[in-house]
Amino acid sequence: SPLAGSLGGTLAEVQLSGPVTGYLELMIPLTNSPEVVAKGYADLAGAEIYVRSLKETFTQVDGRIHYHNDVITAPTLTMNWRDFPLAAELSTQQREQDYFVAMQVDGRWQLDEFAPLLMGTMPWQADFNLSLPNEGGYSFRWYQSASLNDVSANLPAPLGKEQGVAQELELTVSGDPDSVLVNAEIGEYGLLELQLNGDLSELQSGYARIGQLQQPTLALNRGRHAPLFNVEIGLETGVVEDWLAVMTQLNRWLPEGAGESDVARVLRPDLIQFESQQLRWLDMPFDGVQIVARPQQDDWQLRVEAEQVLADVYWRQKSAEHAAQIHIDAEYIDIPRIEWQQHDSAAVAAEDATPTWLPSNFAGLPELLLDCKRCRYDHYELGEVSIHLRGEEHQLELAKLTAHYRGHQLDAKGHWLLETAEQYPQTRLFGRFESSNFGEFLDSYDITSMVRDSSATIDFDLHY
Repeated sequence: SPLAGSLGGTLAEVQLSGPVTGYLELMIPLTNSPEVVAKGYADLAGAEIYVRSLKETFTQVDGRIHYHNDVITAPTLTMNWRDFPLAAELSTQQREQDYFVAMQVDGRWQLDEFAPLLMGTMPWQADFNLSLPNEGGYSFRWYQSASLNDVSANLPAPLGKEQGVAQELELTVSGDPDSVLVNAEIGEYGLLELQLNGDLSELQSGYARIGQLQQPTLALNRGRHAPLFNVEIGLETGVVEDWLAVMTQLNRWLPEGAGESDVARVLRPDLIQFESQQLRWLDMPFDGVQIVARPQQDDWQLRVEAEQVLADVYWRQKSAEHAAQIHIDAEYIDIPRIEWQQHDSAAVAAEDATPTWLPSNFAGLPELLLDCKRCRYDHYELGEVSIHLRGEEHQLELAKLTAHYRGHQLDAKGHWLLETAEQYPQTRLFGRFESSNFGEFLDSYDITSMVRDSSATIDFDLHY
């Protein structure tokens, strides 16, 4: 067919499937004239369109497509993309050097299904262009802009925003058979840049940013090759629990196994740099925090530096053979004094007997190993500390707790049992404390005593 290179090429890139009804008028001259006319229309009702260059499928496509040889127009198409409604206008034309496809897409998405993280309405517009050169191949470009003015984002700073605050999201995807470029920006707070090969199976370079780093934190990267995919996160202040809550909510929305998918494998960063002027965890402030993380095969290695801590952290992911594990090897940890919030006794009594924050099981907790060369709480020296915690379904086991400072030694074990139909909740801590100078030990904890220059050995077993 004389339309094989133009209309045929379009239908190879923009693939239509599903029920189609329509009208075809075909005029074939009986003379030597090469002019053959194919015109008519096609009515789509619940059809599907797969755009090969974008690797995306649009469903529930409704509307009428008009064609006159290689000229195609569709002024009013409606469709769904990942269950979000769209309206589109399609047109094509044969140009001197190529066959050109243009599509304008509009959407107005309700985001309340992503509550509590996102709520409100996001209107957006997009332009999609596809060029099919006469000599073969293709190139495409998708540019999308969205207004976030009517969206509220219940996210930690700097990503959080109130409804009514002006903000824009921009997304550009372009490429050809050899490579695909992705650029996404959310105001001045978020940026993503990716370059992949043509079939999206390999990442060639990548960069992502949340906030802004004030200074480079590449200490762990010295002597290594330049990162292929670098992620930078810069926060003025942050609360660890807030970010963990966001990650928990995102995991609920992601399909099972998403972390082991081909997309996750391709887009895995090989360097993450984090910086915060102050980061709070369990009401404890950590100042001047810098974290550098790198993958080690299937696991992660982190270097954590702050005024209160200097440590290497090794994260082993869960597998069929072993549980997830976090190993913290710290030079020092200075835990600041925790100012516990005072609660009104009457209000506490009025609450449910079982606090909502209590875990229902420990099976999902990673095994924790801590080795600290110098630990301190407020101005109290704890010395060299080692801790080993591991969880089972209804039990958190303290497999090891040792603390050694000067002539004082603590060795303890214990467990915490959750309440089940067969057992009451239980806490137990047992072990031995030895000191070559018990009076000095009491003095170091601001305890006034008549004891002087006396050694002590205490065996204890506390349970309730």
